[in-house]
Amino acid sequence: MTESREIYKALERWAFGWIPFWTATAVIVRGAVMPPKDIPQFLFEVNDKLIHGAEFFVMMLIAYHAFERALSEKIHRYRFSDAILYSLFLGALTECLQFYTPGRSPDIFDFFADSVGVAAAALIMGKITKIQDTRNK
Repeated sequence: MTESREIYKALERWAFGWIPFWTATAVIVRGAVMPPKDIPQFLFEVNDKLIHGAEFFVMMLIAYHAFERALSEKIHRYRFSDAILYSLFLGALTECLQFYTPGRSPDIFDFFADSVGVAAAALIMGKITKIQDTRNK
């Protein structure tokens, strides 16, 4: 019974933690290096900065939940700060990658929008955690 429980925990860790984490990372990187002609037209109707903020808001949440399920005690303990740092690093990396993508160019304001999305997610998660902590006391 213990072995099946461990298998279930491993499957849960991957299904709800690491698969969404790596999928979101791949989608963000792919979007950053996609040539402008391949970007869906409806995205040009939405403010670019809103898209950046929203995608990094979601990335922060996904990273937090992946790190929460990490086997490493260090990653698990520092999951909140690690999720913030990873999301900001990914935002900076995508802007740097655009320097090498034909038809694309890095934009510091895109990184700022990414950072706002990460900060918004962090603030909301912080408030929720604080509320949960007071209820559990």
